Amino acid sequence: TIPCWRHEDARGSTMASSDGTAAAAALKARGYAGILSSESAGVMAVMRQNAKWALVPGYGYGDEDGPDDPMLEEFRAMRRALFTWRDWDKVAPVAYLAPFLQVIRSVETSGPITGMALSAVHKVLKHGLIGESNPHAAQAMHAVADAVTLCRFEATDPDHDDVVLSKILHVLLECMRCPTGRLLSDDDVCNIVQACYRIGHQSGKESALLRNLSRHVLHEIVHAAFGRLPHLPADSEESATRIDASVAAPDLSEDPPTGENGVAARSPADEDPASTPRSPTKGAGRVSETESQSGRSSFRENQEPFGLACVLEIFRFSVSFVSLEEGADEQAESVCAFGLQLVLASLESAGEDFARHPALLRLVRDDLSRAMLAVAPRGRAPVLAATAATILQLYMVMPSELKMQLEAFLRMALLPLADVPKPLDIAGSNAGGPNAAAAGSVNPGASSESRRVALECLVDLCRQPNFVPDLYVNFDCDVRRPNLVEELVALLSRGASPAQGAPLTDENLLSLEGLLAITAGVADRVALSDAKPDPATELRADAPMSVEDFWGRMRDANGGVVGSALTVTPGPARAAVLRRNRYLKRRLLACADHFNAKPKKGLAYMAEIGVLADPPDPAAVADFLRHAPGLDKSEAGEFLGDHKEFNVLVLNAYVKTFDFQNATLDAALRAFLDGFRLPGEAQKISRFLEAFAEAYFAANPGSVADADAAYVLSYSIIMLNTDQHNPQVKNKMTLDQFVRNNRGTNGGKDFPRSTLEAIFDEIRNNEITLADDASPQRAGFDAARWADMMRAASRHPDGGRMIRTPDHEEAALYDEDLFQLVWSPAVAATCLVFEHPVAESALKEALDGFLGVARVAGHRGLTDVMDHLITVLCAYASPVAGNKDKTNGAVQNAQSANRKPSVLFGEDDVRRTACVTAFTVANRYGDVVRGGWCPLVDLVLRMHRLDLLSETVRKGLEVDARDGGPMLDLSTSTSFAEAERSRRDAARRNKNSASGGSSLLRGFSQLLSLDGPDGLFGSGFASGGGEVPLTEEEQAAENRALRCVEACRIDDVFADASFLGNDSLAGLARALTWAAGPAGAAGARAAQAKAFSSSVNGVVSDDGVVSNNDGNNSVGRVTSLASPKGESDASAAVAAAVADEDGAAFCLDVLCSVTLRCRDRSSLLLPHLYGYLRAIVASAKTPSPLVERAVFELLRIARVMLPTLNVFHDEADKRLAEDLLDALRLTFALEPNVADQLITRVASELNALVSALETEEWRSCAVPFAGDHDIVRTARGWDTVCKLLMASARHPEAAAVGFEALARVVAGSAQSASALSETSGGAHDAGATETSPASSDASETNSVSVSNVTNKSPRSHARPWNVRSCLEATSAFVDARQGGDERSRRALALLGAAADAVCDWCGGEADGGATALAAARVGGWVSGPDSTEPVTTSLDALVLLRRDMLDGPFTDIVSYLRRVASVDERAAVRDDATLTLQRVLSRADAMRASPEYWTKCFSPENGLLTGMLHEMCASFKAMPQKSEVRLKQERTAHLAVSCVAKTFLQRLPALTNASEPVAFANAWFATLDALRLTGEAATCEELREAVPEAAKNMLLVMSAQGVLAPGAPQGLWEETWKRAAAVDKSLTPAIVGAK
Repeated sequence: TIPCWRHEDARGSTMASSDGTAAAAALKARGYAGILSSESAGVMAVMRQNAKWALVPGYGYGDEDGPDDPMLEEFRAMRRALFTWRDWDKVAPVAYLAPFLQVIRSVETSGPITGMALSAVHKVLKHGLIGESNPHAAQAMHAVADAVTLCRFEATDPDHDDVVLSKILHVLLECMRCPTGRLLSDDDVCNIVQACYRIGHQSGKESALLRNLSRHVLHEIVHAAFGRLPHLPADSEESATRIDASVAAPDLSEDPPTGENGVAARSPADEDPASTPRSPTKGAGRVSETESQSGRSSFRENQEPFGLACVLEIFRFSVSFVSLEEGADEQAESVCAFGLQLVLASLESAGEDFARHPALLRLVRDDLSRAMLAVAPRGRAPVLAATAATILQLYMVMPSELKMQLEAFLRMALLPLADVPKPLDIAGSNAGGPNAAAAGSVNPGASSESRRVALECLVDLCRQPNFVPDLYVNFDCDVRRPNLVEELVALLSRGASPAQGAPLTDENLLSLEGLLAITAGVADRVALSDAKPDPATELRADAPMSVEDFWGRMRDANGGVVGSALTVTPGPARAAVLRRNRYLKRRLLACADHFNAKPKKGLAYMAEIGVLADPPDPAAVADFLRHAPGLDKSEAGEFLGDHKEFNVLVLNAYVKTFDFQNATLDAALRAFLDGFRLPGEAQKISRFLEAFAEAYFAANPGSVADADAAYVLSYSIIMLNTDQHNPQVKNKMTLDQFVRNNRGTNGGKDFPRSTLEAIFDEIRNNEITLADDASPQRAGFDAARWADMMRAASRHPDGGRMIRTPDHEEAALYDEDLFQLVWSPAVAATCLVFEHPVAESALKEALDGFLGVARVAGHRGLTDVMDHLITVLCAYASPVAGNKDKTNGAVQNAQSANRKPSVLFGEDDVRRTACVTAFTVANRYGDVVRGGWCPLVDLVLRMHRLDLLSETVRKGLEVDARDGGPMLDLSTSTSFAEAERSRRDAARRNKNSASGGSSLLRGFSQLLSLDGPDGLFGSGFASGGGEVPLTEEEQAAENRALRCVEACRIDDVFADASFLGNDSLAGLARALTWAAGPAGAAGARAAQAKAFSSSVNGVVSDDGVVSNNDGNNSVGRVTSLASPKGESDASAAVAAAVADEDGAAFCLDVLCSVTLRCRDRSSLLLPHLYGYLRAIVASAKTPSPLVERAVFELLRIARVMLPTLNVFHDEADKRLAEDLLDALRLTFALEPNVADQLITRVASELNALVSALETEEWRSCAVPFAGDHDIVRTARGWDTVCKLLMASARHPEAAAVGFEALARVVAGSAQSASALSETSGGAHDAGATETSPASSDASETNSVSVSNVTNKSPRSHARPWNVRSCLEATSAFVDARQGGDERSRRALALLGAAADAVCDWCGGEADGGATALAAARVGGWVSGPDSTEPVTTSLDALVLLRRDMLDGPFTDIVSYLRRVASVDERAAVRDDATLTLQRVLSRADAMRASPEYWTKCFSPENGLLTGMLHEMCASFKAMPQKSEVRLKQERTAHLAVSCVAKTFLQRLPALTNASEPVAFANAWFATLDALRLTGEAATCEELREAVPEAAKNMLLVMSAQGVLAPGAPQGLWEETWKRAAAVDKSLTPAIVGAK
């Protein structure tokens, strides 16, 4: 042909618009021309080396010496014009490509010449000489593709030929890759693909390099071809018939022909290379010039670029390789894997666009899926790996289009192949579901490599963010589909567990990785979403549903099927529907299990749970048999085929559930037989077919003549199916025989032959089989299952599509169900990592897995999950003591038995990892922990016992400095913890230094002491009397252990307790109370759950939470801390026997620290603390640091917390204050010898407590005696305080501080008590023995002075409701000898102050009756004996208060003072008691005592005052005269005489107003008699003078007041003088001026 470039205009592009553009165009033209010039020169040079062209004379430009070869002439002509072209976009590319293409097509050129021409074309394409804007570009690309695919060259040697073939591949690949490659036509692309394949696979004898290069080029071509798919418009259908040369894979099963292609016949030994040119793409033979120009090389001007038809052919070409026969060799597997790689390349390039083209989608859904399912179990690992990669890519690019295919990939390929050789069950797994049995089957033929590849694919799928939610939504929530998530989790659970005694394999770790990937997906969505169902609008999945509604959903055409109208719109509403479906499915599965066991009992069970009515409705039973998943279809067939009336009714109803309209009879029969297995009995089969025939004829009356015709043909089809597919039948039925058998059966006529032929072909090609979901799964394509899935997909327009991948908000709504499926298997599998030696990366993965589970459980508030997780972690984290192994408890060798626990802990990566994980979970999600606190506290306690806690951690666990810091030991001035550690270290050193003899004996003794009290560290890790220095490795291990403990942030777990919820905080407190017991907290929790299974108002769960009858789960509040029936006692019962004092003390410190940090919820914690302290106190038989700390911590908590309580406005705080004070009564239970050791510290703490009660609000109270601002507001509370103070009175060291505390309560401060004592003591020291009026005035002055001191002293805590307790405590200090007479006198002063306070309260002048009203409120006084109304007025309150005080505290004070004054052996104390008694009686006006009260004080029979004188007389009369003791007692009697006389005269008006006049006379006469006896017994001058003087003063006053006068009633005048004369003869009427 004459190239058209000879007619091109040589002027180029001289009309450029600008100089710059012209210069660039000229430079571009020169560059292109240079490329072509050099390439053409190279081709011509190689040609001249060939003998055929070596003699050609002409070579240079315009050489006319001889005839030129046409090919050389073409090159010369092209080279002459090269540099004349200016605008290359207008030059037809064929003009400069023609010489090269002619060489490539030529059959006369050798391999090197063809190779050079191919290199030139490759460079042209590579450098973009053919521009997209060139109007002749499409023609040029077609010419290149046509020439290269029809390349001819003479074969030389194989190596050189392979080079040429490789260049062909590169040129063809560049044709597709270059920008103008898109201009190729469909035929061109298909020819290129065909040529590339044949170059590498024509004979089967190609070199491996050429074959692999061919495959690589094909791979890249597929990438390039499918890269155009996104730019193609969506089309509903496009036929591949538009392609002239279809691409097809050759039949590789046949032996390749030899000598018929260029590669196979290239050997010069076989034939002359020059005489037999070969085409590597089309085989042997010449292509004529006419063919080359008018055949494939022809170009249609309007030919469109390649499109969907080409893509379809390439994809079909790729899929055609995906096939394997049984026993295929390695080459066949290689070709199959290559085909899958091509498919994968197409999906990677444009997989997202397949859905826009139905033809492509059909290929994927049918041809590709079937092929993949067929080859997956047959091939080796490479084939399966390619299959797995394709499955993964299919899900990633088109997840919504392949629902049934995804099910098939999982259930027919991946799950069976990945299953373990034998079914295993991981302990504790709850993933077993209704289809777990199916997933539990195995694929015995799967190799280890295949299993690993399948597992890797499953794990990769699980890593996809929405894969598991997709499965759950589309399958587990679809009533008619299997539970794929359950099957997947069950398989991974089995796969994660190694065989008995075997180590963890890579497959085990892969399975674990899959479980953790599912968990991580849930955790990631939890972090992204806060979506939760709205309780107000959500329909609960387990909400009650009537039988009609239940089966109504099943009868609905879309009922239970994902893809129905209710599941189209994403969001919470769809989630509610799907979860409802899931619930219905679970119920149906449970019913199916019962039915499979025994149909009759299954129906009864369904009626019992409300799925069926009672008696059952046949239609409902039919619905169950039609729709229930997991049904044993053999049992269903037997039930439906039974002749009983009810079964026949069910069969008729069952047939009506099918829609046979417009269905062929064989298709309808196939669908009908899919739901059950036909029984073997002919009668039952006939019964089935009769029902079917009637229903089919009713739906299609025009298809068959009558029901009998349908019955006969159906029977014939069943027989044909058995004949064609039973291997025992040797002579198969032919079509003619089948037609002949059915003659005249259609109402006496024949069925159309075409109908019978169609039925025959369908049955022969597709057996009617039963796809039973309950049967074991095996790898491989199952036609019956595939047909079942396709039918299920066809029942609904969207049945084959998956729900659109939900976003994380909706996916989170399903995560709770998913998490419940996976968390337990994931935790159980992760634990296996801790039990087997694994790499550090596996440990890190396990840690991440635990944290993922914890994150979900923490966000969802799943306390049972969190507790289980922490329990598991703590079990693996517990450090060993150096003498026992964790796994089997066996004693290790002697060398490791003495090693420090810190070293062993530092060397154990597993324990350190578990430890850090456990405390990380507790720190992050402590609010969700309940029972998990028990093992966690056990772990902390064990670390404490092994001395693994650093000083920083220990200090963090102690009480804050603001709350007083750690409790100090008084003897050492250090904290109890430090003192205890010092004691243990000293004991250990003493034991080591005392250990003598040989090291062998010492080692043996250590071995025997493993279970002793020092069994954990018995010998202190030392030998020979000293601690063995650590080696460098051991020191590094110990440092790792310490860093691990620091990283755990153990102290933060307890320091942040204030952020815990009530339930979690109660669980922590409960664990601390149990931890020191013999079984630890975990063991105690189990024992408590067993022993205390119920309570009065509810049931106690295993973590001690009381479930009340109102349905609310809360920690039951104990009404009183001291209640023996409270929860605290139940909690502490387990810890009653304290096994380890050091551990108990540690738990006590932590519990107190937590209580003080959470003082705002102390009502929740104090019951547990009190129960723990009570257990310690009850077990303390001898003094110990533990019981000392227990008592002091109790006092410290009361001291710290009481001032912070709002007892004035908060009833809860008020009750708590009462409980705190009640708890102090725990000290009463101490053994005497223990209490004696602790009383000093108790008194000190009580002093601090009383001081702490003086809050600012209390000090600033405007009404000092109202008591409204007292923190302690109950008589019981003050009684507790006072009784504890009273106990210190007789202790030599505790008395001083105890009295100081008591003085704060009664007088406001100890200084006030001293002032009172000094004031009253001054009167005593003055020796006031005179009985003159002047002496009386002095006594009055003393009384006033004492009152003044009282009023000016700090405010007292004495109140009407606590004064009696104060008096008891004060009297104890008066009676005690500790502190000498001085302290007793000060105590008497406190009694006087208390009496003054009583008088002030009863008077009401100081506070306006406020104290009386407060007492009325506290005492619950009512306004009258028959009234229930409380006292509200101060007047009424004062009346009641006076009565109460007079009958109680006031009389008690007077009586006690009278006793001390009468019988006490200490003179100073007696004297002060007498003076105090006088002062108290002198201030009794406010008591408003009745006359009868005062007459009793002076009555003849044991009168208060007269009796005192009698007792004194009797006492000193019994003593020797002139003795010092008697003189002191007579001095006291002197004061008593004055007291009696003054009191009588002060109360004279009241005495004279007695209701009975004789009462006054008797009182007066008794007084004179007492004076007489005193005077008669006196031996000292002072007393002898004082008695007559006192009598005289009384007579003068009575006379002056007119009481004593002649004629007085009751013979008062006469009897008075008679008795007065007996006192002293000078006492006559004359002294009053009478005769």
